[in-house]
Amino acid sequence: VITRAGAGSIAEIIRCRVPSILVPYPHAVDDHQHANALFFERQAGGVLLHQDKMHKLFDEVKEMLGNGWLLERFRQNLAKLDEINSADLIKRDLLEICSKEKERGWFGSGKFA
Repeated sequence: VITRAGAGSIAEIIRCRVPSILVPYPHAVDDHQHANALFFERQAGGVLLHQDKMHKLFDEVKEMLGNGWLLERFRQNLAKLDEINSADLIKRDLLEICSKEKERGWFGSGKFA
């Protein structure tokens, strides 16, 4: 798959275990698509290709399709990513934030909404 690096696209790529080339939209708010693609690439689920490097797209596709070992490695890593329970991670992060805020005395002070 060749696609942008929005969270929905990445979730579908992970669920379908399709090795991908992600081209982050450079004007996305807070450059979040670049952060998504960078995380994805670091987890070895695919390749990040900056929009200003699109002249290299054909070579990236040719390299990926011609390397069965690499494609299988990407699929294995995508399967590992699919096992992560996002709800549990969000819950853990929220509990950690609340615990820190409680220690700082922000709860009940009107400072923490």
